[in-house]
Amino acid sequence: MENSGDSLLDGGGFGEVTDDGRRFFALEESLTAIPVSQHVRASPLTGTREGFMRGLPGGDARCTLYLRQKTEKITGVLVLPVGGAAFNSSTFQNNALVIHRNTPVGKFLFNGEYKGGALSGTWSADNALKGTWNGKKIATDNRY
Repeated sequence: MENSGDSLLDGGGFGEVTDDGRRFFALEESLTAIPVSQHVRASPLTGTREGFMRGLPGGDARCTLYLRQKTEKITGVLVLPVGGAAFNSSTFQNNALVIHRNTPVGKFLFNGEYKGGALSGTWSADNALKGTWNGKKIATDNRY
């Protein structure tokens, strides 16, 4: 895989490109959990969500979203069966979520709505693919 500068979740480990361009990997088993602050924990989007991404070329796929919210800023990782990637930039305002992801297969934009504790919306890619997605909270803590 080319060194694209994107953060990736790959096969149970977390990898990202360091400032000097080298790829850094840490296996999930070797990471130490750091308690989430009460401010972050109380945020409505913080937590783990499971759902589906529909409209993919290979068919619908289960997905897991790991989200952390601090006011209007959202950080996180979207994981599909083929791998995952961290969000490049994301915002949450007036129950509307916007996520940008740059991956080796293209740039993705996710627009969603937070309603009744669930997230759902549409996604599109710079290669003309598009579809829908959703996620329901299954845990309040974060693993990343």
